Amino acid sequence: MPPITPSTMSIASRLRERHEPLRRLVVYIIPFLVVMVVQLVVSLQGLQTISAARAFTSGESLWSKGQKNAFIHLSNYLDTRSPRDFEAFERSIEIPMSASLAKEALDASPPDLRTARYQLLAMGLQAQDVDNVITTYLRYSQLPLLQRAVSLWQSTIPAVRHTVVLGREIRLRVDNGQLDPLTRDLYASRVNNQLVHLQYLSSQFSFELGKVSVEVQNVIVRLTLGLWVFLFLMGVTLSYRQIFRGYQNEQTVIKNQERWRFAVEGTNDAIWDMDVRTGVCFLSRRWHQQLGYPERDSEIDPRGYELWKQLLHPEDRDETIRTMENFMAAPQKHLRMEYRMRCFDGSYKWVLTRLSPVEIDPATGHVQRVIGTNTDIHNRRTAEENIRQLALFDQLTGLFNRVSFSEALASRLQLPQARQPFGLLHLDLDGFKDINDDWGQKVGDQLLRQVALRLRNLLQADDVLARISGNEFRIILTHAASPAQVSQTVTALMAKLGEPFSIQNEIIHTSASVGSAFYPQDSQDAESLQGQAEQALSHAKQNGRNRHEAFDPAMQQEARERRLLATQLREAVVREEFFLVYQPIVSLPTGRVHKAEVLLRWRHPVRGLVSPAEFIPAAEDSGLIVRIGQWVLERALHDLDSLRERVSDHFQVSVNKSPRQFASDAQHKSPWEDILMARHRGLNLCVEITESMLMEVSGPSREKLMRFRNMGIQVSLDDFGTGYSSLAYLKEFDIDYIKIDRAFVKNLSPDSNDQALCEAMIVMAHKLGMKVIAEGVETALQRDILQAAGCDYIQGFFYSKPLVLDEFHAWVAGHHARLAQISPAPHPAA
Repeated sequence: MPPITPSTMSIASRLRERHEPLRRLVVYIIPFLVVMVVQLVVSLQGLQTISAARAFTSGESLWSKGQKNAFIHLSNYLDTRSPRDFEAFERSIEIPMSASLAKEALDASPPDLRTARYQLLAMGLQAQDVDNVITTYLRYSQLPLLQRAVSLWQSTIPAVRHTVVLGREIRLRVDNGQLDPLTRDLYASRVNNQLVHLQYLSSQFSFELGKVSVEVQNVIVRLTLGLWVFLFLMGVTLSYRQIFRGYQNEQTVIKNQERWRFAVEGTNDAIWDMDVRTGVCFLSRRWHQQLGYPERDSEIDPRGYELWKQLLHPEDRDETIRTMENFMAAPQKHLRMEYRMRCFDGSYKWVLTRLSPVEIDPATGHVQRVIGTNTDIHNRRTAEENIRQLALFDQLTGLFNRVSFSEALASRLQLPQARQPFGLLHLDLDGFKDINDDWGQKVGDQLLRQVALRLRNLLQADDVLARISGNEFRIILTHAASPAQVSQTVTALMAKLGEPFSIQNEIIHTSASVGSAFYPQDSQDAESLQGQAEQALSHAKQNGRNRHEAFDPAMQQEARERRLLATQLREAVVREEFFLVYQPIVSLPTGRVHKAEVLLRWRHPVRGLVSPAEFIPAAEDSGLIVRIGQWVLERALHDLDSLRERVSDHFQVSVNKSPRQFASDAQHKSPWEDILMARHRGLNLCVEITESMLMEVSGPSREKLMRFRNMGIQVSLDDFGTGYSSLAYLKEFDIDYIKIDRAFVKNLSPDSNDQALCEAMIVMAHKLGMKVIAEGVETALQRDILQAAGCDYIQGFFYSKPLVLDEFHAWVAGHHARLAQISPAPHPAA
């Protein structure tokens, strides 16, 4: 090895000096390259995460729209019971169900990506958004930042499925004819509660997504600012080291500026930097894009602070400027503000501003320079406002809904002026269902809007008006100082609503029934006041509609008695407290008994026998008449076995069917029909209906009557002469019997008007091929007059009161035995 000499050391030193600039250049270029890669990776990851959050937000929007539409159609279905509304509900609920199925597919082990992708596409998401959602969920769902949003997504699955079950349960109720008004209101309440619950989950999910976006954006901003500071320090270091002074320093500055521009423009937030002393602002390109102003590169605006003030929404300006100035005077580490700014087209957009002080005057402590970001939160705030509108306002009329009305009433009672009297009205449009049926739901909706407008125009500005259900409104008359003033206002409202409405070139007439309560005379409690007004409305409707009833304490007692009776009726069904009695129907030509009317009796364990006039209306109102009516028919057909055996094989029982029971039976085949056809003939049964029910026969009921005819069941028109039936209806439905009401028989005497009417009805019935039964016959004179007029059958206490089955058998046997011993002319039983 040759020795190292001074000359060789000099050569090596010169070589090192020659390559030192290159070495130093490499040493400093590598950190810059690393910074660029990190910046690129952070920006790309940030963009991907924000894009994924946008995809989740898009999916949440579709989910929210789907579930909202589903509840709207389900609520409409409760009102209209139209299959179209239920089909629309099923279509709408498929979107939330797809989201649930996608979540379950992603949670499977291993994840079922094919199913998840299919379900997300079925929601209406774009293919790119679907890929972002799946990738983000699989990679980051276990991160604490996303766990809350994932948990909320999971919470929607049972809620959506419960909604599907609730919809099917309502459909089943409707199909079975079991959706009476009370049950409908209960289901409407459940639907509303479910809607509020899902809207809450939706809003929380949207909020959590917003938080994720904000956190990601904060990370990007912080990393960007950190990298910018790092680049700045590197630039300073290079300047001091003066590597390649002059040109190289200039190139380094240019590169730093380009990287800073990339960092600023790589985020979705607008970035601004303001010198508080001069008001001069630096505005990024994204600032112009957010507000729709012509795009330009980042610029310095000398009017920045004043321009910002001018662009604030008038309703937000004072509070926002005050918050900003307080921050400048007493700075905090961070400040967040949400407010609206005017866009280029004149509209306003919600933005979230986050700002931090950069320079603080050490002498005064005031901020001298501040830097901040603006995030576009308009969609989020709009969604929140839509949720608030759904929760507090009626979507059809724009009025308060039931919830907000109750809150307004409760708030009024808590205000200092709560001692001032006021009136509370509960208003119901008469015959609204008929209008919907005759003209269609669109006309019904327009009518409700016009009614709301008329009411609003008649009321004072601070009166509270709400639509609480289909055709029901509630009103707080703020300035009504006495019940007389309430009555005066109600008279004006009813008169205005009685004027014709012009809708779609048609003239619609309606009227209103109104119940009222007065504060503090009737009650000082919000819930009680509303209940009292509702009770008064019920009395107005029971007393003929198109009238006003003020609350009276006696109404509460009547309501309690009705509720108690309804409860006892339900218990009576379970305890089998009902029994049947039979009143003979006697053939006048022969005097024999071939028919009997089946009558229902109730033996109460405490009260004893309860009058049918008392409990039948209660059963009608509660809907129990359907269940009770089924029991009556099945029991009567069971008793018919012994009647045919012991009296006559052709013996016929006559059973009353109420309108509500008939409408329910019309929806489907009843169990008693199978019993009848299996053990008897159709002629062994006669169904009694009323004149009013005959006039209201609809399509399904019409088919039911025709099915009775095909089965051989006969039809009797009860209480004939007291209603308003048309002869055309009598002919169309092939009525077999008409029953002359006891009102015409009670005062029957020779040459009386009642005799003329009875004779006319008998002649008319015979001309139309029908037979006649006279009810309420109590004297021999009445029997003789009816027999002379050609009446076919009579029924009444002249022969026998209604009897239980064993007593009926004994009476018929005795009656027929006496007939065999005397002349053929019919005589009463002893």
